[in-house]
Amino acid sequence: METEDWVLIELQGDVDTSNGEHMKSQNIGDFHFAKDGTPILIIGYHILYGKDTPMSKPIAVLKKKSNSEGCLNEEHPAEYTVIAIAKRKIIFKTRPKRIVNHFITQ
Repeated sequence: METEDWVLIELQGDVDTSNGEHMKSQNIGDFHFAKDGTPILIIGYHILYGKDTPMSKPIAVLKKKSNSEGCLNEEHPAEYTVIAIAKRKIIFKTRPKRIVNHFITQ
């Protein structure tokens, strides 16, 4: 079975929503690569520059397979399937820079 290659994104600090909602399935920003290959993440009015690096130890992404009854015991142990392997990570470790210094209100 062939697995997908994933890339881990590492951020320093916290990412919060402006309205306090849960982050699940939320778009947090736009991800691009500059002409020179530098990873760029734009979150709101801030821009972050990253670095693409290989990971010293790859990380497996697992999916838990549940049985039809939903109970786990010695007769029905949990099963996991490897769905992807992350061999690289993009690290955003510098402080974000503001894109817009002020708003013009009308």
